[in-house]
Amino acid sequence: MKRGFTEFFKKKALRILILKYYEKQPEDQITEEISEVLDYLKLHPVNIFPYNFKDKYKIKDIDVKLDAQLNLHYVMMDGKRLYYKNGLNRLKTRKYFKALITEQDPLSPHLYLTDNFNVEEDQIVVDIGAADGNFGLSIIEKVSKLYLFEPQKSWHKALQATFKPWKDKVEIVSKMVSDENSANSVTLDQYFSEKTKPDFIKIDVEGFENKVIMGSSNIFEEKKRIKLAICTYHKQDDFENLSLFFKNAGFSTSSSRGYMIFRKAIKKPYLRRGILRVWK
Repeated sequence: MKRGFTEFFKKKALRILILKYYEKQPEDQITEEISEVLDYLKLHPVNIFPYNFKDKYKIKDIDVKLDAQLNLHYVMMDGKRLYYKNGLNRLKTRKYFKALITEQDPLSPHLYLTDNFNVEEDQIVVDIGAADGNFGLSIIEKVSKLYLFEPQKSWHKALQATFKPWKDKVEIVSKMVSDENSANSVTLDQYFSEKTKPDFIKIDVEGFENKVIMGSSNIFEEKKRIKLAICTYHKQDDFENLSLFFKNAGFSTSSSRGYMIFRKAIKKPYLRRGILRVWK
């Protein structure tokens, strides 16, 4: 109970802090996207997604099934089985999947793909920070090859089960993608040194996105056409810093719609872009 009260007051204090900060900003600095977040915060507690769209997803509506043979829970996603790792009971699986479908809502700042920024037929795709593999599963039927990089081996049994119908074109890699090569990590440049370079890269690695990018310079130079969807909400300055990096390298960039409020190491201006989309 004490922890719940502490969390409540932390969120309340942050909500007030954000609203007061933007009250002091020049009116011409308050865009429509920022205004939408502020209007939400005037009526609601702080949330990682400060929008009403999240409220349509209910845990009770998520149907979790058990594969008795594998002893793994799964949910159906677009008519395909998405398995979850050992240790996640039905309730935890529901919570995990609810977070997943919320972040990939068409109005979400965490949305990877849009009609205008998508994976194309027969492309080679790299999913870095695959976790349950939901992103890869959403595009598996159109790709020619899918690489799933997930260093947490606790996910591998579930990933193998999820992608069993497409095992001939899926490769699960248990190393961390970084800017150096070691027993536990690998750069994309090294991994693809003798492989056909990818056409699309999704990166969600809990704040280490910059290291992945620094280890991929050869790929960026060699590929005439490539797209990246990069999570930028883990650190306050990642969107600005990575946008500048890619623009200086001759890429085009854009952001996902809206903002997220990611409370870890939060600082001014508090609101963070969720996804940086990059292409050339």
